[in-house]
Amino acid sequence: MPAAALLALLFAATPSQSPRVIVVRAADVNGVVQSGPAQVGFAATCAALRTARVPFIKATDPQIAGEGFSVARVAIFVACKTLTPGGAAKLTSFLASGGRAIFVQYLPAEAAHAAGWSEPQLCSTDAGGTYDKIVLPADRPFGFPASVAVHTGESSIVGSASGTLGLLVPSVGSRQPVAAIYLGGKVGFIACALVSAEPGAAGALLRALIGRYDPGFWQSLIPADVSGLSLVDKHLTLADLITKIKTLGLPYAFRTMMAAHKAEAALAQARDSMQKGFIDPALDLAAAARHAANVAFWTAWPSKDDEVRGIWTCNEVPGSWKATVEELSDAHLNVVFPYMMSGSAAYYQSSVLPRATDAGDRDWLADALTACHARGIKVHARTLGLSCLNSTADTVSCLSCGNRLMVDDQGKTRRWLCPSCRENRNAVIESCVEIVSKYPVDGIQFDYFRYPDEHCCLCPTCKAAFEKYVGHPVKDWPACVAAHGPAFERFNNFRRFQLDSLLSDCRSAILKAHPGLPISAAVWVNWAVHRDGIAQDWVAWLDHGLIDFACPMDYVASPSRFEHWATLQRTWAKNAPLCFGIGPCADGVGPFPPLNVARQIGISRDNGQGWVLFNLTRGLMSDYLPPMSLGISHDQASLPKWAGG
Repeated sequence: MPAAALLALLFAATPSQSPRVIVVRAADVNGVVQSGPAQVGFAATCAALRTARVPFIKATDPQIAGEGFSVARVAIFVACKTLTPGGAAKLTSFLASGGRAIFVQYLPAEAAHAAGWSEPQLCSTDAGGTYDKIVLPADRPFGFPASVAVHTGESSIVGSASGTLGLLVPSVGSRQPVAAIYLGGKVGFIACALVSAEPGAAGALLRALIGRYDPGFWQSLIPADVSGLSLVDKHLTLADLITKIKTLGLPYAFRTMMAAHKAEAALAQARDSMQKGFIDPALDLAAAARHAANVAFWTAWPSKDDEVRGIWTCNEVPGSWKATVEELSDAHLNVVFPYMMSGSAAYYQSSVLPRATDAGDRDWLADALTACHARGIKVHARTLGLSCLNSTADTVSCLSCGNRLMVDDQGKTRRWLCPSCRENRNAVIESCVEIVSKYPVDGIQFDYFRYPDEHCCLCPTCKAAFEKYVGHPVKDWPACVAAHGPAFERFNNFRRFQLDSLLSDCRSAILKAHPGLPISAAVWVNWAVHRDGIAQDWVAWLDHGLIDFACPMDYVASPSRFEHWATLQRTWAKNAPLCFGIGPCADGVGPFPPLNVARQIGISRDNGQGWVLFNLTRGLMSDYLPPMSLGISHDQASLPKWAGG
């Protein structure tokens, strides 16, 4: 398990560190943000907060006017000379409801009035020299730094303000020191920009001001006890987990308790350091406590000793096959489903299919097999069935000239092989036989084994094949097979027959060349709809033994939606093996939190015999595999026999 990846994940902000601070930048009523000095000041303030490890969210004044301050307790306005009418109104209600505001560099009239102050007087460089430092007194309040380096020629003076802290002082020139920080009951004001400030000292200043105006802020960073230390699951605290540990069996209880004790000890040390005024070391210890608490959380998830733990990959993987497979092995995954050919392109040494556009002279399948088998991981080579993905332009042109591509109801040629064409059927079958005969693959998976949509295929070959299927010539083609046409239902049956019969022929040829080889399919989610729309009747494939298991691609972020589909698919498939596809890196869906992946794996275990992650990326390996390996996949799992075990 890569230590750096684990630390990056587990030190990430957890719900106990949810932003209580919103940083607002100046913008006009159209939302156009100010550039120049205002932008520099905003960036410097955000950098200071990050250095101080203060979680925050960003907004503009117009966004505040429309949406308010979200769940923030403190709003920091940076370089806002004025407020929009909507922003001023939202600020008034925010302050009235218990929120507090800190202004940096400028204090708008509306904010000054809300604080009970007169409008500030702005003094520029014309007064002579620049201010280079904010100096705070020796008896300064908790958390405030002794000084903060700044470099500004502008400062603001609020004549009627009663509470001030520290002085802006010049290093040269004739300027007189002036108040640096104004402390009202609901509003605070830093009288200069924090540009050129030391990020650490500026961050400490902002952090201390936030703590002054938000009583719960310090405890959000450093909880008083384990009941305040939230976990990855926002509904649980470390205290809840410690209670739960008593219900766990060995060895989970022991491993989880060890990590929980580390978290408790680090949190106690953090509180002690905080009480002694050592804030940054205390924050380090609090981060260590969260780290240990999250390790405990992930460790409590049970492993399983017999299931498919798969991952879909492209022909290539991040880095190299050898390095990647080591990480997959460390996470105890047991099957890789690499894409190695489409209907008209190969990433291996093929005498049947042309080379893929980016295949070069390399044998990608041989590389994958060597690396995976060295670490005991099975390889189920994946074919993208009828798709012409990654085919060269010359290959597609030849297929089109040979009338081998699908045609839709608008007469447009698609980059898909027509399954009614005998030449295409032979190529699909022969490529499958070739790959299982020449390479020690552990299984074959059919992907893209479908029509692209309900509009295909209406080519002349399909018309002739459909007439043979129904036993008579058809009139008014293709209108007769369109939706609501007289032959619509029979045409749907015909399309399913084309795919079912091709899959049956592939299976027979594969098993003749390699008896007992597992055959599976990656399938679309809604069988009841997709068996018509794309003619993919995967339930029938399972019922008739055309595949040994199906992998429904349930790419949704929500565990409840995932459970909805998994439960339906379990009902449709009856007792046939299912390995559910989980898509944290799927386009348009991911990335979603590792906790959602964990919950979806739990649902997969309740409804099937395994799970497959989509798709192998560096992000998936760094963000998802490390926490899974602490518990969910902590122990090795044997493959069921139908999957090649």
